[in-house]
Amino acid sequence: KDTNSDIAHLLSLLSYKPHALYTEFSFAKTEIPVLKKYDDGEAKEGVGAGASLAYASTNAITNEAVLNEIELLIYSM
Repeated sequence: KDTNSDIAHLLSLLSYKPHALYTEFSFAKTEIPVLKKYDDGEAKEGVGAGASLAYASTNAITNEAVLNEIELLIYSM
């Protein structure tokens, strides 16, 4: 977990309620060591990863399903 990030708190400081969301996605259960670097703070996602997680969250796609698909893509490379 990135201890320097607290999106929920930042959103709560605004004087208005934005159309925003955050997820609790993690690579903690991955079998691919390089993906764990994301959780260790060695890698940051860009707009694509954040948008993908937002799409998954709003379409009832579980974090486990997202992780499975990411691992499948990496294994197929």
